[in-house]
Amino acid sequence: MIIACLMRPAATYFAFQYGSSRFAILTPLEENYQAQVYNYVVTSYLKYVPKAQQYGITIWGVSDNTSWLYNSGKEFPLMYHADFSKKVAYSGVLNALSGK
Repeated sequence: MIIACLMRPAATYFAFQYGSSRFAILTPLEENYQAQVYNYVVTSYLKYVPKAQQYGITIWGVSDNTSWLYNSGKEFPLMYHADFSKKVAYSGVLNALSGK
């Protein structure tokens, strides 16, 4: 969601839920898709919001297990696993910020 705040758009809510509520695992396919979504949102923000108006991007949380969306291990919304190892989503954001 992009919101204009004093004419300075900001991506203000960033958490993409993926996971199988039946098995409580994040498959490699879901993890790659999550990275693509993170990359798309950051790339779009940087592409379509004029640089002078870019305010910031906020990702609410660090590791999946600390997110209110975690749902007892059935959802995986953030860029780090519960053990704080980087998910593919981290690379998706990093690549978008570096223009890849």
